[in-house]
Amino acid sequence: MSAEASSTSSEMRVKSLVSTARRQRCLLLLLTAVLGSSSVLASDRVPVLVWTNDRSVSFPQHLAGHSVSRHEFQNSYVKDLTLDNQDNIVLFMQDELSAKDFARFSDAYHSDEEKNSFRHVKSLMSEMTSTFLPSVHNPASVLMEVENLKSRKVKILDDPQDILLETDDEPHMIIVRLPELRHHSHKSFSHLDNVIGVVSLQLKALTRPFIAFYTAALSSKDTSHESHRQGRRLMEDSGAISEIFVNVSDTFYFYTQNLTLGNDSIAAVEVDDKNTQCNETDRNCDIVLKFGGIEHNNMFDPQIRFQFNITSDSFWYLSQFTLEYWMTPSSNSSPRVDSSMHTVEYRTDFVYQTPIGFSFHCNHLPPIPVKNDSYSLSFQFNKFQIQPFVREGYEGRFGHYNDCVGFFTVGTWMFLISAAILIAILFFGIIMLLKVSTQDRFDDAKGKTITVTSAEG
Repeated sequence: MSAEASSTSSEMRVKSLVSTARRQRCLLLLLTAVLGSSSVLASDRVPVLVWTNDRSVSFPQHLAGHSVSRHEFQNSYVKDLTLDNQDNIVLFMQDELSAKDFARFSDAYHSDEEKNSFRHVKSLMSEMTSTFLPSVHNPASVLMEVENLKSRKVKILDDPQDILLETDDEPHMIIVRLPELRHHSHKSFSHLDNVIGVVSLQLKALTRPFIAFYTAALSSKDTSHESHRQGRRLMEDSGAISEIFVNVSDTFYFYTQNLTLGNDSIAAVEVDDKNTQCNETDRNCDIVLKFGGIEHNNMFDPQIRFQFNITSDSFWYLSQFTLEYWMTPSSNSSPRVDSSMHTVEYRTDFVYQTPIGFSFHCNHLPPIPVKNDSYSLSFQFNKFQIQPFVREGYEGRFGHYNDCVGFFTVGTWMFLISAAILIAILFFGIIMLLKVSTQDRFDDAKGKTITVTSAEG
């Protein structure tokens, strides 16, 4: 009997260990699901807001416009803040966020919900010790990987009305999963701000201080995630702006807004893998981008081709820019049988020679005409930026840009000419005043009257 009892006890202990391991595995999977795509897109940079009611905590200073790397954020902001610290750590996790969202949906001069969607966040940042990091490399995964945060009890909060903590006897890691953003609007961000306000109110009521991080898994700049060799289309809520970004294996970047051919808008493009190659060693970059939705004079399957070359002094330039398309003789013809290939060559001087490693940028490009004026459709780029021969260290982003607007803009020339005219008038007046001479003789009432001869006059 004793042997059977011992065997039964051993089986129960094994089942208990298996059950514990399964619970830990489920928790790990749940935490991984919270991060989602942030662990995949390691190059994403998102803003981070940090605030705390612990007066002993101080934040390191950071340079304005400086992007905080993953290593710097982990060592200077997370480890240093939580080392030997028994505060509750709260992570407000959003699906996507960018620094522009705060500028667009937050009004510093209004506290009402319609104009200031981040009024609770603004109040918390003002009342407590806080800092704002506008660009951090993948901060969500960093917060999960720090060892002194893993040791804390983890509580995941999906509903702000849930009980935050049943006991406050030990530090916790609280993950607040904010509702998904379907539209970037004042109403959507106000709802998220209200959730942060409700949770923060519960945190204030606890005796243990807290440090709150508000960030996101992805930057709201990227709303779709496709392969490196595919164009991406980004649309704003109003539908008025269509953004296109193309990344060809981190060797070629292309970005524009509201691309049009004639009167037709091009909403999305994709790379023709077979005819695209970009290699600095060969000093040649040939990019072919396909786009659809153009119906003009029986045209179909249009595509644009950029060809770049490198000069002897290491400058790249656009050597060829063409539109290639198929056209049928009439609307009743078979598109694949009766069609013929057409090529239209456009001017290339709208892209200036640029050093390798730099991108070319132009906010307002005039319509790009055809070289020989034999074709009526012109291309129109807005907020145009392009860079072939991308070098190592700049993966996922453009290099420094060479802008189409030089130092002497129209406004600069207006100022210089106006200033020159005013300075000339000033100098003319000063010279005239310097030529004014005083009298060398004066009348004396007791003496003889001064007489001036005609010769002296």
